[in-house]
Amino acid sequence: MEVIVTHTNADFDAFACLVAARKLYPQAVSVLPTGLDRNVREFYALHQDLLGLTPAREVEQDAITRLIVVETRQARRLGEFQRVAEDPTVELHVFDHHPAMSGDLRGAVNRMMACGAGVTLFVEIFRERQTALTPLEATVLALGLYEDTGALTFSATVPEDLEAGAYLLTHGANLDIVSDYIQRPLDPDQRELLNDLILSTEYVTLGGVRVALATAQTDSYVGELALLTHKLRDIENVDAVFSIARMDETTYLVARSKTDALNVGTLLQRIGGGGHPRASSAAFRGKSVSRVRDILLEALRENLRPEALARQIMSYPARTISPDDSIEQAGEMMTRYGYSGLLVVEDGRILGTLDRQDVDKASHHQLAHAPVKAFLSPNVASVSPDTPLTEIERLLAREEMARLPVVEGGQIIGIVTRTDFLRARYGSRYARSRAEIEWQPNLSESLRSQLPEPICALLERIGQEAADLKVYIVGGFVRDLLLGRPNLDIDLLVERAGVKFSVTLAQSLEARVRVHRRFGTATLTLPDGFRLDIATARLESYRHPAALPDVEPEVPVQEDLQRRDFTMNAMAICLNPGAFGELVDPFGGRFDLKARTLRTLHKFSFVEDPTRIFRAVRFEARFGFRLDEAMESSARWVAAARLIERLSAKRVRTELLLILESDRAEAMFKRLHEMEALKHLHPSLSWSKALGNRLRQAEEAVAWLRALAPGEPFLEWLVRFLAWTDDLASQEAVKFARDRLRMKTHHVEIIETARAQAGLIPGRLQAGAGDAVAVYDAFKGLSLEVMAYIRTNCRSPEIVEAAARYLAELRFSRLEINGNDLIAAGVRQGPAIGRALKETFRARLEGRLKGRQEELAYALENIDSAAAEQNRRRTEEDSPGR
Repeated sequence: MEVIVTHTNADFDAFACLVAARKLYPQAVSVLPTGLDRNVREFYALHQDLLGLTPAREVEQDAITRLIVVETRQARRLGEFQRVAEDPTVELHVFDHHPAMSGDLRGAVNRMMACGAGVTLFVEIFRERQTALTPLEATVLALGLYEDTGALTFSATVPEDLEAGAYLLTHGANLDIVSDYIQRPLDPDQRELLNDLILSTEYVTLGGVRVALATAQTDSYVGELALLTHKLRDIENVDAVFSIARMDETTYLVARSKTDALNVGTLLQRIGGGGHPRASSAAFRGKSVSRVRDILLEALRENLRPEALARQIMSYPARTISPDDSIEQAGEMMTRYGYSGLLVVEDGRILGTLDRQDVDKASHHQLAHAPVKAFLSPNVASVSPDTPLTEIERLLAREEMARLPVVEGGQIIGIVTRTDFLRARYGSRYARSRAEIEWQPNLSESLRSQLPEPICALLERIGQEAADLKVYIVGGFVRDLLLGRPNLDIDLLVERAGVKFSVTLAQSLEARVRVHRRFGTATLTLPDGFRLDIATARLESYRHPAALPDVEPEVPVQEDLQRRDFTMNAMAICLNPGAFGELVDPFGGRFDLKARTLRTLHKFSFVEDPTRIFRAVRFEARFGFRLDEAMESSARWVAAARLIERLSAKRVRTELLLILESDRAEAMFKRLHEMEALKHLHPSLSWSKALGNRLRQAEEAVAWLRALAPGEPFLEWLVRFLAWTDDLASQEAVKFARDRLRMKTHHVEIIETARAQAGLIPGRLQAGAGDAVAVYDAFKGLSLEVMAYIRTNCRSPEIVEAAARYLAELRFSRLEINGNDLIAAGVRQGPAIGRALKETFRARLEGRLKGRQEELAYALENIDSAAAEQNRRRTEEDSPGR
């Protein structure tokens, strides 16, 4: 037997879900719950013959094999069907739109959706299946939709709710009926109860949240306390309303919230109730109104997070301007930092503010040269770092302040703007333009789907540990997440006090921390070996082209992103609770990724840092992107202006090695040539077909070396460097590596050896690859990099064969005996031992000896033969006649 049930004291949404579920389970019995709301009860009284619901008492519970639960996941809310829902032998199907709670039912089928009404979940299914509805069914569902979303005005309403409304209207939903039952006038008992609630209302502020508490008591049950609470919320200018009413032996608690700062669903769940973030309820049997009030207040004090303070929402640093600076300077400063106004400060004293409108008007009247003091607004108030959000709202709204400087110890440490306040009060996505919202989606689902669960949990914990600091993931991780590429190289950015936060986080995570205070960075190594790099946000500016940047620490994330090389690398993901997963993309990097375009942040990017040209060709080759046409023109101009030649050896070497470490070096060098940048590394190193062939041969040599020397480390980049510089004379190549690039001495020595030895190999191998001794002597002592260079330049199959034989067979050849073995056998110490061992080794190479005994016998025989020869010569020398 299949049965459809919902929670007791059903409203129109629960009632409608019963009707909707039967469209999916036509053989099932829909059970009429006990305790319908008054308007639901009156509607059902007229329509019961058409709807065919079955009273609970008529259902034989022991015969139930499948239970379909709608509009709740809490078994305790099912009344007499709780036992059935908890029976493991009964197949359970669950449909619900409420937030998850502890103790939620889980079934064989679980269809959940975050939306304003449970009806919307079913309409989504009907739309998928193209299910037809009768006008009556559409009207019942519309009643549930409009009631639970407040006629689509409650904050929990989502776009799918509106689409559901349109769908129901197309299927004949009657809005006159909806209006009649949703907007029913209050009956006398309800009016009296509402009056009691209004008269008893008291007000408290907890954590900056203004709360109204209303209490009442009646001898009999009065329906729709939720409706009365909603009306009370409309009357009171507060953030949340709680109605507590005792009826018979039960005290009911209904909550309505208008702020994200108070999630009443979570709050009431902790005391036995539940619901949505903005609407929830609970029931307490046998408890008095005063006792329930005390329970509620205690829960509010424990669970309301403290009110936000100025230090937590302010923007920083606060840019200031002198009263004697010109209007033109003020405008340039506003444009550079994207500000709509500036504080005017003299000797640490705030004189007033200057708005963008003031600058524009002065400029329009040809007064850009005039001093700022002629146009400033003196009406300004300041706040302390601990000023609460409610006081900030009073100053901004009632006193009509545009911005509030935050002052501590006589120093301006930040500024609170109207936008800062609105986002703190209503959420980080509030007060954003449509373009900002489109550019900056929330990536929390991408994080959870693409990252291992422990890593995602770690990121959430880091955000929680940050407290009032703002922490972000930045760099290539964000880019690769959007591209769907695996990347666990996580760089964190903290807007302020990055080092201090790193130390605190390390203690919490039981991690080792290495701090670089000079740079405001730190590296954390977790117990499992996972690493996190943490940096303090900073702004960089350049005094002249190709210079190292001047650094200004502790700036907002947007200003830190301004110093990045390309838009696709200038994005961040927020980790703070409430904004977890939100993308910060001020330069449109996400759209450049979709367009497969590489774009710098501004037209002077290559001028400020010509090394970005090298990075551009690397990213083009790595991702298959193409540099923006205007940006490529800028790169060509920078190259023509010889700005690359101003770069230090270290900066050129770093970028060049990153190119040489890639197996796409050929494509990168070709692009550098196309941008006319390659010749500025060395005038004789231009692109040619021969160079392209040589670089491809170098790749073949690298693969050849990996196959013949598996697992052995060698410098691949040096193999490519040798191929790239092969057109230079030997001494010129060494000079370039040593003087221009300032390579390590060891690397320069490898280059010298490679250039010196490569030309000698043919003469050493006249006997061919078959002469093991000759092969060994030809390659003995050469590094793997030199062997690869010989392979790159070699046109002789015999030499390649000899090199391969040396690497695979001969280079690790060793004798099993040594001089001590010969002395132990009675040979006197002397040069004869060395000569014997050398001859024995050559015989070993030729394959004439196997094992220790043969080696020892051969060496002794060699010594005996040498001694006999020496005696013969002495005899001849001593014989008469000589």
